[in-house]
Amino acid sequence: MKQNINEKGFAAIVAVISVLTLGLIFSSAFLFTTMSGAKTLRNEADSTQSYYASEAGIEDAIYRIKNGKSIGSQTVLTVGSAIATTTIATVGQTKTITAEGTLAQAMRKVQTELELSAEEADFYYGVQIGAGGLEMKQNSVINGSIYSDGSLGCPSSCTGAKINGDAWVAGGVGGVDQSSTVQSAALFVGTTAGSVSSSVDTAGDVGAYDSLALGTDGFARISYYDGSNRDLKFVRCTNADCSTKNITSVDTTGDMGWRYTSLAMGADGFARISYYNNTNGDLKFIQCTNADCSAKNITSIETTNDVGQFSSLALGADGFARISYYSISAGDLKFVQCTNADCSTKNITSVDTGGDVGKYTALALGADGFARISYIDETNDDLKFVQCTNAACSTKNIASVDTGGSLNQNTALVLDAGDLAHISYYDNTNGDLKFGQCTNAACSTKNITSVDTSDDVGKYSAIKLGADTFPRISYYDGGGGSVELARCTNAGCTAKTISTVDTTNDTGHYTSLALGADGFARISYYNNTNGDLLFVRCADDACTPGGVQADAAQSFQPSADSPITKVSLYLKKVGSPPDATMRIIDDVSGAPGSAGDVVTTGTMNASSVGTTYAWIDVGFSTNPTLNNTQTYWIVLDGGNDASNYCVCGY
Repeated sequence: MKQNINEKGFAAIVAVISVLTLGLIFSSAFLFTTMSGAKTLRNEADSTQSYYASEAGIEDAIYRIKNGKSIGSQTVLTVGSAIATTTIATVGQTKTITAEGTLAQAMRKVQTELELSAEEADFYYGVQIGAGGLEMKQNSVINGSIYSDGSLGCPSSCTGAKINGDAWVAGGVGGVDQSSTVQSAALFVGTTAGSVSSSVDTAGDVGAYDSLALGTDGFARISYYDGSNRDLKFVRCTNADCSTKNITSVDTTGDMGWRYTSLAMGADGFARISYYNNTNGDLKFIQCTNADCSAKNITSIETTNDVGQFSSLALGADGFARISYYSISAGDLKFVQCTNADCSTKNITSVDTGGDVGKYTALALGADGFARISYIDETNDDLKFVQCTNAACSTKNIASVDTGGSLNQNTALVLDAGDLAHISYYDNTNGDLKFGQCTNAACSTKNITSVDTSDDVGKYSAIKLGADTFPRISYYDGGGGSVELARCTNAGCTAKTISTVDTTNDTGHYTSLALGADGFARISYYNNTNGDLLFVRCADDACTPGGVQADAAQSFQPSADSPITKVSLYLKKVGSPPDATMRIIDDVSGAPGSAGDVVTTGTMNASSVGTTYAWIDVGFSTNPTLNNTQTYWIVLDGGNDASNYCVCGY
């Protein structure tokens, strides 16, 4: 009995525990369900408030944009307990507005597009003025536009006054009286225009016997003779005008570089120079191994007897030098074919030994790699030509090109695409510049033209072919003491245009010519009066002499009596030019008058001019009535800054 009672008690305890456990489980489940439902309700409420906040952000942005209120690209707005972050992206006339509302962990995003109408126009002005008008003081600035019923003035002592906007005077802007909208060229305003001349080296008597070539950067390299120190010098120009440069004394071991130097640029971008050692009577050669030729290899190519004057240098397809030169001792034309880079190994040939021949040589290489040489036969005073038919020029064809008169004082040679020679030279008998157009490879047939017969002209000529395949010839005018440039307009140079490039004292000895990537001439030469090396960069095919082009002017005559309110110019800018003054000036004898003839003035705000052409309006401080019987001038006054100027399409 006792045992049964214990078992029943244990069973009762187990039952009670089970009932309690089940109750606890059901209670926990009910509580969890209740709490989850409450959280869901809170999240839904937060999400709704976040959505309302994002909508509020959109509405706020639209209101601000439409009403001209201040708003940035991103704005944070508090809406109740939520935060709305508004972002605005603008493409053309369309603004995309995105608002992100957040509250606790809930985030809602709304986006809309607002398109601005291009048909509506608002007039925002800085100052609205009555009939009394406005008088500005020194350095006063109006940031905005002006609507005035009276005139706008600034005393003569007033400087720096500026209106950064439109100026509307006495009823606004009238119609266009006349216009020209066809742009035929670019007119530079406020800078140096035309050719640019530079004094490259003025340290003593320097610059004779110069030779010019262009580097891969398009800037000049020039070898020349320093007569004061009897040195060979080299200059590497570091800008197009050679106003900045590096100058090196390349060989100072005696009297180096006299009669003549010749320069070519290697594939490595470094110079090669042939020249005469007047101390020892040797032909010498330099292989520059850096850009300024401060590092180099120097070789005495021929040291037997007195040789090496009048050398002319070209580089073969192998990169090795070919040099024509004169043997003073033998009176022969000689040629060297270098067989390594510094010409320490070579083949030397006496090309023409018939009399005193070989002065004033000029060398070019044909498509076959063989030399062509023009030179003077001093015995007969003739111009001669050699067509080498092998690499060492041990076989060749020799022709007397011109035998009419006394021909000397240098020759210059260039080959055309068909390997036919074009030669410029000096006729000493008549004092003329002459030109020979070879019509076969050996130049046994040719056309000869006297290009310039105006004075004692034609010494120290240099020749290149333009993109039109016609010759360009630089030379010295001994009568005027000037540098001249002949532009042939047909193959035989029977038609040509001649320009005077520089007339500074007795200038133009030893001209050397190259054509830039723009097709325009680059000329180095010697000023005999001052003993200077000079250089000119031509800015057009005619090599028009340079000058400061500070202003631009255009005449006009109104079609009716009417106030002038504005002028529009088709402008772009280079760099950051300053503001320029626009004037309307009375005509005096076919030109703009003086200060007393100024009718009205305005300011061209340079900040409104971009880097591409656009029409720029310029208003005036007063709006006087112009007379339809009077001629006036529009004058834009600039400064003189090579880096910062305006360009007018005209």
